[in-house]
Amino acid sequence: MSSVLGVIRYEYRMAVRRWGVWLAFALAGAAFLSSMSGDTLSALAYGEQALDSLGVAGLAAWVMNTMPPVVGGIAMADRLARDHQLGVQELLRATGLSRWAYILGKYLGVVAATLTPVLLMTVIHALGAVAAGASLTLLPASLLAFLGINVPAYLFVGAFALACPAIMPVRVFQVLFTGYWIWGNFISSRVMPTLSETLFTPAGRYVRGAFFSAPGISMGEPHTAAEAALNLGLLGAGAALALLALERYLAWQEERA
Repeated sequence: MSSVLGVIRYEYRMAVRRWGVWLAFALAGAAFLSSMSGDTLSALAYGEQALDSLGVAGLAAWVMNTMPPVVGGIAMADRLARDHQLGVQELLRATGLSRWAYILGKYLGVVAATLTPVLLMTVIHALGAVAAGASLTLLPASLLAFLGINVPAYLFVGAFALACPAIMPVRVFQVLFTGYWIWGNFISSRVMPTLSETLFTPAGRYVRGAFFSAPGISMGEPHTAAEAALNLGLLGAGAALALLALERYLAWQEERA
């Protein structure tokens, strides 16, 4: 356990210091805050719509899961490839660190680092909404929405962002992932076959609909708690399978070496 925590701390420190990633999130965050100002801040300040704290928090977290996860997936995709290029994996093997400790530590560390700017944007939005007239209950509601909608999305994305570049070039994964995120989460099935309206979508549609619904707001369709739980279970299973496949692939590489 201590070895996993050590890898998490190391990877978090390395990943969170990437200023290019912070800049990309800042640009995505500026678009997020701008788009949310009309939907929530003015509504809360001037009573244009009756939104409770959970509805506002759910809407904000949903909007936060549009383009920022693309930035996060692209940023996380090179972490394992970088270790391979620098020979870090061979160095870590010499220390006796197990493959699972290495994989889990890197996975949790890089996901936590990627979620840091997302959490910051969530807090900024909540504080801005409170300043515009929202109830203080929006602060804990925003944290709950962050945990229920944003965190599962990045845990799912992070697993594949580590696993897939092990078997394909990083740039190829980044391009394919960008297309997948838009196609699999925000394209209507009336336009083309897509996963966006199924339980396999990671953008938070089901959790938002079950626990953070906002009547009268687009994409606020109701879902049951059972549907939300099944959605989260499928996402967790998918992430676990990706990490298991990565561990088996690294084991195969070691056997060939």
